[in-house]
Amino acid sequence: LLPILTMLQFTKGGPIIAFQVENEYGSTEKPGKFAPDKVYLQQLRELMLNNGIVELLVTSDSPSMHKTAGTLPGVFLQTANFGSNPEVDFLMLKLLQPGRPIMAMEFWTGWFDHWSEKHHTRSDEDFYNVYER
Repeated sequence: LLPILTMLQFTKGGPIIAFQVENEYGSTEKPGKFAPDKVYLQQLRELMLNNGIVELLVTSDSPSMHKTAGTLPGVFLQTANFGSNPEVDFLMLKLLQPGRPIMAMEFWTGWFDHWSEKHHTRSDEDFYNVYER
Protein backbone atom coordinates (compact mmCIF):
# COMPACT_ATOMS: atom_id res chain seq x y z
CA LEU A 1 0.00 0.00 0.00
CA LEU A 2 2.80 2.47 0.79
CA PRO A 3 4.10 2.51 -2.81
CA ILE A 4 0.61 3.56 -3.94
CA LEU A 5 0.32 6.21 -1.23
CA THR A 6 3.80 7.50 -1.99
CA MET A 7 2.65 8.59 -5.43
CA LEU A 8 -0.34 10.41 -3.89
CA GLN A 9 1.71 12.69 -1.65
CA PHE A 10 1.26 16.45 -1.97
CA THR A 11 4.91 16.87 -2.92
CA LYS A 12 4.21 14.64 -5.94
CA GLY A 13 1.04 16.48 -6.94
CA GLY A 14 -1.36 14.35 -4.89
CA PRO A 15 -3.84 15.14 -2.09
CA ILE A 16 -2.03 13.56 0.91
CA ILE A 17 -0.44 16.18 3.19
CA ALA A 18 0.25 14.00 6.27
CA PHE A 19 0.33 10.41 7.50
CA GLN A 20 -0.89 9.26 10.90
CA VAL A 21 1.66 6.73 12.13
CA GLU A 22 -0.30 5.48 15.16
CA ASN A 23 -3.66 6.11 16.81
CA GLU A 24 -4.06 6.18 20.59
CA TYR A 25 -0.96 4.03 21.10
CA GLY A 26 -0.28 5.99 24.29
CA SER A 27 -3.53 4.65 25.76
CA THR A 28 -1.91 1.22 26.00
CA GLU A 29 0.29 2.61 28.78
CA LYS A 30 -0.24 1.01 32.19
CA PRO A 31 1.93 2.92 34.70
CA GLY A 32 4.30 0.57 36.48
CA LYS A 33 3.29 -2.35 34.24
CA PHE A 34 3.59 -1.48 30.55
CA ALA A 35 5.01 1.39 28.52
CA PRO A 36 4.41 1.74 24.79
CA ASP A 37 7.42 0.56 22.79
CA LYS A 38 9.37 3.50 21.36
CA VAL A 39 11.42 1.13 19.17
CA TYR A 40 8.15 0.09 17.49
CA LEU A 41 7.35 3.73 16.74
CA GLN A 42 10.85 4.28 15.36
CA GLN A 43 10.46 1.21 13.14
CA LEU A 44 7.16 2.55 11.79
CA ARG A 45 8.90 5.82 10.96
CA GLU A 46 11.74 4.00 9.20
CA LEU A 47 9.25 1.85 7.27
CA MET A 48 7.50 4.95 6.00
CA LEU A 49 10.70 6.83 5.14
CA ASN A 50 12.21 3.77 3.43
CA ASN A 51 9.10 3.57 1.25
CA GLY A 52 9.35 7.17 0.08
CA ILE A 53 7.01 8.92 2.51
CA VAL A 54 8.16 12.54 2.89
CA GLU A 55 5.04 14.30 4.20
CA LEU A 56 4.34 15.20 7.83
CA LEU A 57 4.15 12.21 10.21
CA VAL A 58 1.73 12.51 13.15
CA THR A 59 0.49 10.49 16.11
CA SER A 60 -2.74 11.00 18.01
CA ASP A 61 -3.54 10.49 21.69
CA SER A 62 -4.96 12.30 24.68
CA PRO A 63 -1.89 14.32 25.72
CA SER A 64 -3.51 15.37 29.00
CA MET A 65 -3.77 11.71 30.01
CA HIS A 66 -0.81 10.03 28.32
CA LYS A 67 1.69 12.88 27.78
CA THR A 68 4.23 11.58 25.20
CA ALA A 69 3.66 7.84 25.77
CA GLY A 70 2.35 7.24 22.24
CA THR A 71 4.74 9.39 20.22
CA LEU A 72 8.37 10.21 19.58
CA PRO A 73 8.82 13.83 20.72
CA GLY A 74 10.48 15.96 18.08
CA VAL A 75 10.04 13.25 15.45
CA PHE A 76 6.27 13.11 14.99
CA LEU A 77 3.79 15.95 15.35
CA GLN A 78 1.67 14.93 18.33
CA THR A 79 -2.06 15.65 17.91
CA ALA A 80 -5.00 15.37 20.30
CA ASN A 81 -8.15 13.27 20.64
CA PHE A 82 -10.92 14.54 22.92
CA GLY A 83 -14.64 14.88 23.45
CA SER A 84 -14.67 17.75 25.92
CA ASN A 85 -12.19 20.13 27.55
CA PRO A 86 -10.10 20.80 24.44
CA GLU A 87 -8.31 23.57 26.31
CA VAL A 88 -6.60 21.01 28.57
CA ASP A 89 -5.30 18.90 25.69
CA PHE A 90 -4.28 21.92 23.60
CA LEU A 91 -2.38 23.40 26.55
CA MET A 92 -0.61 20.08 27.09
CA LEU A 93 0.35 19.94 23.40
CA LYS A 94 1.83 23.44 23.71
CA LEU A 95 3.84 22.38 26.75
CA LEU A 96 5.01 19.07 25.25
CA GLN A 97 6.02 20.46 21.85
CA PRO A 98 6.59 24.21 22.04
CA GLY A 99 6.61 26.07 18.77
CA ARG A 100 4.82 23.31 16.88
CA PRO A 101 1.26 23.46 15.49
CA ILE A 102 -1.68 22.43 17.70
CA MET A 103 -4.12 20.06 16.03
CA ALA A 104 -7.23 18.09 16.98
CA MET A 105 -7.11 14.76 15.17
CA GLU A 106 -10.38 13.50 16.69
CA PHE A 107 -13.17 15.60 18.18
CA TRP A 108 -15.72 13.11 19.41
CA THR A 109 -19.30 14.13 18.70
CA GLY A 110 -20.52 11.23 20.80
CA TRP A 111 -19.38 7.84 21.95
CA PHE A 112 -19.62 4.36 20.50
CA ASP A 113 -22.03 1.71 21.69
CA HIS A 114 -21.46 -1.95 22.50
CA TRP A 115 -24.06 -4.61 21.80
CA SER A 116 -26.53 -5.09 24.66
CA GLU A 117 -25.29 -2.01 26.52
CA LYS A 118 -26.94 1.36 27.04
CA HIS A 119 -27.03 3.67 24.00
CA HIS A 120 -24.74 6.67 24.44
CA THR A 121 -26.04 10.09 23.50
CA ARG A 122 -24.74 13.65 23.64
CA SER A 123 -26.90 16.73 23.47
CA ASP A 124 -26.45 19.17 20.62
CA GLU A 125 -26.05 21.94 23.19
CA ASP A 126 -23.14 20.16 24.88
CA PHE A 127 -21.45 19.44 21.56
CA TYR A 128 -21.79 23.02 20.30
CA ASN A 129 -20.59 24.43 23.63
CA VAL A 130 -17.33 22.48 23.31
CA TYR A 131 -17.05 23.13 19.57
CA GLU A 132 -17.35 26.89 19.95
CA ARG A 133 -14.63 27.03 22.61
